[in-house]
Amino acid sequence: MATHLVVRKIALNILLSIVSIVIVLILGEFMIRFIEGRCIVDRKDDNIGSVSSRSVKSPDADINEYRIVGIGDSFTYGSGVTMEETYLNQLKDILKAKYRNTSFQVLNLGHPGYNTVQEYKVLLNRGLAYKPHLIVVGFVLNDAEMFTDYKFRTRGTNVDPSHTRPITPSKMIRDFMAKSYLYRFIKLHIIGLMLQLDISSADHQSSYIKGQYSESYRGWAEARESLKKMKLVAVRQKAELLVVVFPLFSRFDQYYPFPDIHKKISEFCQSNQIE
Repeated sequence: MATHLVVRKIALNILLSIVSIVIVLILGEFMIRFIEGRCIVDRKDDNIGSVSSRSVKSPDADINEYRIVGIGDSFTYGSGVTMEETYLNQLKDILKAKYRNTSFQVLNLGHPGYNTVQEYKVLLNRGLAYKPHLIVVGFVLNDAEMFTDYKFRTRGTNVDPSHTRPITPSKMIRDFMAKSYLYRFIKLHIIGLMLQLDISSADHQSSYIKGQYSESYRGWAEARESLKKMKLVAVRQKAELLVVVFPLFSRFDQYYPFPDIHKKISEFCQSNQIE
């Protein structure tokens, strides 16, 4: 009887511990989402024509305004900051202070998680309607990443059910982690800490990013092609195209792992007359 009670007590303690951990994780998830000021946004290309945007005004804008359209991922959208704190809005404030006789309108069409291919589609489907004078591309080093299920996600609602992939426990876990703000928050901070401490496992993350810029990687080829298309579109629209390259991770000293990638992107842009 005593043994039975001990086992029961241990099982109860384990159950209480699991429930407590789950509650803490749920509270953490809601807290991170609350801090970032919005719910998770799914990465679905069939929503490109209706992505939520910030400060978007009617296409019938004042013809005397200087219109800037910004496309990019969460860096451009401004995950975790207010609309006023986004770099596009700060750019507008700087321009307004410098050119007081000109009215500036900034249209933020950033979408968390998008890559360069998707951003080009956003420009075509939404950005050009505003007749921009300047197109700003917020380029983050993981924007060349290619997703194995890209075509699956871009087929929309007309996909043949027989072609859909089965739902497995591992897929459910991956989908959950992809949509979890708490997981992303913890992962990014752990990677940043590892880079600061020179922990070798962070090198794997660095190698993964660097691998995206090998000449044999299709994602980098698609990113370059999308940037070229953006340049052609900008020329036809008589607009300027500006690519802003953001660093990745949190180590910006002499041990920053990606200076060669920045150089590679810069040389590509220069060779294609992209500022």
